[in-house]
Amino acid sequence: SPVHLMAVDRLGRRSGFDAEGTLYQEIPGAFAQPATDDQPETLYLPDAPSSYRLLVQGIGSGSYQVETVTEQADGGVQTNSVWSGQATANMVRTVPLQVTGTSVSATGAEAPLPTVERLEIWDETGRPVNNLSLASGARIRVRPVWIGTDQMPLPTALTDLQVSVDHTNVLGVQLAGTWWELAAGLAGTTTIRIMQGAQGTNVSVVVTAAPPSVLTLELSPAVAQPGTPIQLAARLTDGFNNLAG
Repeated sequence: SPVHLMAVDRLGRRSGFDAEGTLYQEIPGAFAQPATDDQPETLYLPDAPSSYRLLVQGIGSGSYQVETVTEQADGGVQTNSVWSGQATANMVRTVPLQVTGTSVSATGAEAPLPTVERLEIWDETGRPVNNLSLASGARIRVRPVWIGTDQMPLPTALTDLQVSVDHTNVLGVQLAGTWWELAAGLAGTTTIRIMQGAQGTNVSVVVTAAPPSVLTLELSPAVAQPGTPIQLAARLTDGFNNLAG
């Protein structure tokens, strides 16, 4: 085939082959198999309902055909979408896909890959965040996502981005797989700046001090006659998590 296939999920994570043939496996539950003498290149997506961007990347000249199919319980396959095209080297086309749990289908026609419109920071639920408020000691994961002019996520490589934090004693940032882990430190305010070339975004972060831990002593009974056994219970309340024991 003169093309490689790659899926991009709603968090900009990639699964499949890029134009150079490098395999990416960033989407949980997705995987790809290279073409063989009797089998075409195949991309498998999780059956959980979700939307994806499919990239069709030219690695040479010639015709190609793409099918989206669903594997059946009896071992057969159900074809949901079929389209064909003419590839040229360095061509990149995009198709929106929708997985419903019982099928995977193209929901639009193949089109040129859109340009980047903006960079957003998303949390683990897939929602963009502009400001964060964290308690000291808290840890969360976020992910930068490039958004195209068609308002769909584009492939986002975290290693291509430069991140800086104004006050590293207030917030720490480290790469954790396909995420950035943010660790709240001392109380204060800071700004995360994420850039690639001239494009990027900022996120304001406020870190507040958690309530202090409290040690409570309880006597039972509170009033007793001389010689009466007394029980002393100590209870420590964790100010970070509001746990007691």
